[in-house]
Amino acid sequence: MAISPSNTFSIIFKLITIALFLQIIVLMFYNPLKAAENSHKNKDVWIKAPAETNQNALTKGQLKAIIKQRYKNARVKDVDIEVYNGQKVYDVDFIYRGKPYEAFITAKGRILKVQIDPNVDDGD
Repeated sequence: MAISPSNTFSIIFKLITIALFLQIIVLMFYNPLKAAENSHKNKDVWIKAPAETNQNALTKGQLKAIIKQRYKNARVKDVDIEVYNGQKVYDVDFIYRGKPYEAFITAKGRILKVQIDPNVDDGD
């Protein structure tokens, strides 16, 4: 059974109409601006911890080794101690492949999270 050009046009027109209808329905119920406004909710809360001397604390050298174990050519720039959910974590800022990153490491040396550092200005 051959499909005539007019049937092909009709099928394509119907598919486009359905796609546009679905797009309108999605836009009616999804507001990207509202989603962006609410994106800050339920975020982790990090606070600066006071400097303390602790026998069990990781040294800057140990933190560098933890980072370099996963990111071979990384350059560690800064280390801060922060508190997350009552637990001490290390905020390690480093450069890897020309981009600034920050890693959050537990006192036991486990990497919790690594992300591009949002506090570094790219100069744009």
